[in-house]
Amino acid sequence: MKKKLLLLLIIPLFIVCCSFFSSKRQPTTKPEILVTIAPYKYFVERLTDNSISVKNLVPEAADPHGFEPPAKELVGLFDTKVWFLIGEPFEKQFLPIIQKNDPDINVVHLDEDVAVPLHLSCSHHSHHSLEDRHFWMSPNVMKTQINIMAKTLQKLYPEKSALIEQRLGEVNLDFDNLDLAMSESIKKYDSDYLLVSHPAFGYFCRDYGLHQLALENETQDPSPKELATLFSMINEKDIKNIYVQKQHNYKMAKLTADSLNLKMVEVNPYKENYFENMHSFGNQLEQQ
Repeated sequence: MKKKLLLLLIIPLFIVCCSFFSSKRQPTTKPEILVTIAPYKYFVERLTDNSISVKNLVPEAADPHGFEPPAKELVGLFDTKVWFLIGEPFEKQFLPIIQKNDPDINVVHLDEDVAVPLHLSCSHHSHHSLEDRHFWMSPNVMKTQINIMAKTLQKLYPEKSALIEQRLGEVNLDFDNLDLAMSESIKKYDSDYLLVSHPAFGYFCRDYGLHQLALENETQDPSPKELATLFSMINEKDIKNIYVQKQHNYKMAKLTADSLNLKMVEVNPYKENYFENMHSFGNQLEQQ
């Protein structure tokens, strides 16, 4: 009886142990393509018809400017074929680590292909020289970057070259349609100024003839004097909305909205589906 009882206890334990070690032996799928933020993941998947494993380092809800990937996550990134960089500070910190462990990785600096880089421009800040890294908010810049990505992918995957070329044509058409739709939305927008909590719309504003007013210069809030100047501009330009991001603290934005009776509108430039997100933003502008 004791032997039967012991056997009944041992068999389930043996099955559990076998399952555990079996799962440990199964190789995990490592990404072949590495991007920094989700919108670029969307485009790699569009260009390759979801046939290649791709990973974005920064989660949609995280702030890329202060992001630090966990060390254990970096280990899983070795043996990737290419990393498309966009100029975020943490990239410079972690690129040498990845290159040391994966010397054959291709590194493509998409930020170097921006013809005329912008610097952060806030009407009430005059003591900064930080480069604006929110390139993808400009459909024109993003279109150029995606074409560069497509050429890189065609070299890495020559067997998929025709597919990538076909998908690129479709993507370029989507960019043309987005530009037309956004131009129409801007015509219905009541102001030449865009008030934002975080200065992520410089390239977008340059594309469509708007002026960005930002409450913060990256993480720096305006002084009381600067805030008073900004309040005067908001009233003068008859601005009704302030656009905020969950990736950044918008306590100052709420204070401004409450003080001037503005509507806070949440936007997320880091959403994966680029075209859906940009069309949604255009619709929000029309509704001001």
